[in-house]
Amino acid sequence: MKKETFNLVIRALIGVAASLIIVGAMGLITEAQGNKTFVEQASGLKGTDVVMTVDGEAVTAEEYLYMTVYAAQSISQYGITDLSTELGDGLTAADYVAAQAKEQVVASAALRAWAKEQGVTLTEEDLASLQAQKDAYGSAAAFQQTLKMVGVTEELFDSLMTQDMLYNHLYEIYCAKDGAQRPSEADLEILAGEHKLVSAYALVMDAAAEGAKEKMEDYAARLAEAENTAEQFAAFADEIQCDGAVQTFDCCHSSPVNDALMALEVNGVSGVVEAEGALYVLVRTDLDLDTVAYVNFSEAYNHRVSEAVVEEKSVMNKIDVAAFYAKYTQLQQNAMASMAQG
Repeated sequence: MKKETFNLVIRALIGVAASLIIVGAMGLITEAQGNKTFVEQASGLKGTDVVMTVDGEAVTAEEYLYMTVYAAQSISQYGITDLSTELGDGLTAADYVAAQAKEQVVASAALRAWAKEQGVTLTEEDLASLQAQKDAYGSAAAFQQTLKMVGVTEELFDSLMTQDMLYNHLYEIYCAKDGAQRPSEADLEILAGEHKLVSAYALVMDAAAEGAKEKMEDYAARLAEAENTAEQFAAFADEIQCDGAVQTFDCCHSSPVNDALMALEVNGVSGVVEAEGALYVLVRTDLDLDTVAYVNFSEAYNHRVSEAVVEEKSVMNKIDVAAFYAKYTQLQQNAMASMAQG
């Protein structure tokens, strides 16, 4: 496609939420830290301080700073633990972490703002799922202590854990067949034409496999003659253990597979196509409009994020990401050492 349409940011945010459980397993916070979270202690800010708004949706200091912790922990797997480390071209690890954190909170806040505009709220089932995640920690006291150890409030925990719920509800509005914002079939077909989306069955074999070309030529001939192409394809796909579902291809760029697909009429069968060490036999099908609806939804979300109105507050100038993360990690290490000593 001419631009990326599949959103990865929300899945990253789900990973952020899941990391709370992993970190929570480290143990309970000691009384010495009082009522402040590690995020507040390390930053000197109130967790409720608003650091920016995104389409009018507030982003608090605890949300932004927790995302910096997550981003910093992500790059630590590459051996970078000191955020003052120079990465080149005048960019420090702290600069990178700050940019990653901002990107994620903007995406998250834009999603919340969009959900509000569409009247999306959490269902009873969503709330029950959220409560079940909290109950997994054991007692209510253990859950609250874990939140302190991680450095966030219950409000932020709830927000992180429900990001995917809001996303899924918006998906239903834009993609379900009865969704209020799903485009008409005619509009979806226009969108598919703009992006050169083509749906097809695809038999795939390793080109180096013994007798692969002869077998695929036989499949192509038999598919072309089959009375029920879908049934015949399913049998062949099962025989060679490849995906038997209809796939939707982005044919915006020329390639052997894309070119072959664009040359086919619906129900047409290709010859054997070789590309990147694999052999393909393609059967073009009616357009999968559900996939096209998802493309439309993804583009709408990406547009919301890229065009979001972001207003940073003066409190952002008080945040030194490198110093904050060093203090944050030291607080956690001290707490863990204290617990280890009994």
